[in-house]
Amino acid sequence: MTARVLVVNDPLPNLKLLDAKISNEYLEVETAINGADDLVAIETDPSDIVLLDTKMPGMDGF
Repeated sequence: MTARVLVVNDPLPNLKLLDAKISNEYLEVETAINGADDLVAIETDPSDIVLLDTKMPGMDGF
């Protein structure tokens, strides 16, 4: 069984880099580009851990 990681970050290059690095560790990765998408992802399929950017436009990570 692998852990599920939700990565939320608004610069797309950062999001892709984190996805690649975490996937290399044999973890299942789901990504979201903003706070609203993050909430939808958490409600539909909860993750084991969330890596969350705190400075995003609109809805921040706090």
